[in-house]
Amino acid sequence: MKLTKKVIENTYKTMDIEIFDQFYFDNKETLYGFMSYKMVTHFEIDNPYILYIAFHVNTEPEFISYVLLSLVRKFEKNNIRVETMDSFSYDDKGNFLNGSEAYEAVEKENYNTAVTKFVNFQNQINYLRNVEGFRA
Repeated sequence: MKLTKKVIENTYKTMDIEIFDQFYFDNKETLYGFMSYKMVTHFEIDNPYILYIAFHVNTEPEFISYVLLSLVRKFEKNNIRVETMDSFSYDDKGNFLNGSEAYEAVEKENYNTAVTKFVNFQNQINYLRNVEGFRA
């Protein structure tokens, strides 16, 4: 067996993983990819015996384990390797980031979210302490 679009579609269907988008990564149509929940998968049309997979930096370890173990079990008996790639993310402008840039972007986003929540909480406390109540 070798990797084809249909093989991957059927595999993900049995794993209850929805494929959001399918596309060629390049104009030469040598890399075919699948976008799913918190992961991107692709294979080379000329070498359909290696499945490459990258996970979003915020992906739960349990989900990563489930996906990798399921894919390895399914494909290793057919001499298809499953290779992991760098984690990925997107910046606030929608640009694709991978590796350390992806982790830095998520850390920055988490920091900004935490600061915003803290400031909002402090504003609420300040309001409650300083508002004059109305007599009924």
